[in-house]
Amino acid sequence: MLAGVGGRARGALSCARCVLDCHTAHSGAAPGAAARADQQHAEHGAAMITGIGIDVVDVARVEQMLANKGERLLARLFTEAEAAYATERARPALHLAARLAAKEAAFKALAGSDEARLIGWREVEVVPRPGNSPTLRFTGRAEARIRELEVRQVWVTLTHTDLTAAAVVILERA
Repeated sequence: MLAGVGGRARGALSCARCVLDCHTAHSGAAPGAAARADQQHAEHGAAMITGIGIDVVDVARVEQMLANKGERLLARLFTEAEAAYATERARPALHLAARLAAKEAAFKALAGSDEARLIGWREVEVVPRPGNSPTLRFTGRAEARIRELEVRQVWVTLTHTDLTAAAVVILERA
């Protein structure tokens, strides 16, 4: 279940029967049962998680990579906007590590096809929004995979300490 605005649950199933049917269907009980359960979810307005990823990055490793490769690293792994955002901060490596974690988490959430393995670092971009709540922008092969999975909502959260940065990405479809 995903928390929505004002604490209301989003993606919650509307009845216990739907939960039971879904569990049974996706456990391989009968041919066609999974498709029927998916249709039932759609009728109830329930959202389904189609991908989830999590990643943790060591900030010191990113600091070392920045010291060794500098601009080459930024150009290879980050969009211009991501690099600008991070380099305007007191500790750029902290913010770059969080963005690397988000990209890795997104790669994991998008996994499942040969095409998904070819997604480049710059095809997933962490975009800040008002209130510092980030979102992700997908381009190229990442955008194609999002369309293939019929994703309608992307959830991302970033966090960091002085030592580590972490991210979780959840892909939701109707």
